[in-house]
Amino acid sequence: MSTIYEHTQKGSRLIYWLILPIVLEFIAITSLVVFLNYRSEKPLSSGHLMLVIALVALIPAGVLGWVMLMMSSLTVSVDSTLIRIRFGGGAYSKKFPLERISDCGPVKNDWMNGWGIRYIGKGWLYNVAGLDAVELTLKNGKRVRIGTDEPEKLAEAIRSVLPAASS
Repeated sequence: MSTIYEHTQKGSRLIYWLILPIVLEFIAITSLVVFLNYRSEKPLSSGHLMLVIALVALIPAGVLGWVMLMMSSLTVSVDSTLIRIRFGGGAYSKKFPLERISDCGPVKNDWMNGWGIRYIGKGWLYNVAGLDAVELTLKNGKRVRIGTDEPEKLAEAIRSVLPAASS
């Protein structure tokens, strides 16, 4: 199956501001653990100290780093049977069979809907930046919004294969 449409939207540059809290969190927690260990009546061995630092500093930093990777981009592709979305080059992906879609169209998200993967009351939103999206209306009545900086092109690509998917 050949791809009819594929586009990668870069995530908001604001996500890169997470780097600063990750570094500060790692420094603060590591310093606190070392200080508390130094002041303790029974200090930990260097091996145990490193384990504690890994648990309380590296794990949260790793989680924030994964979120940063995931929100760095959103790739949407359309072929004759599926719409695929991939966050961060594959950190998370989802498929929407065209046979389950009855309609689609460009929409504007409310600024309060934010970015990421979230339920917004009318359905699910998958977004990394901006307010533009394409809303898919599923045959079961549910809705899905896919964030994009090319809402008209994406909607047109989906509409071009919808009649073929339903026949």
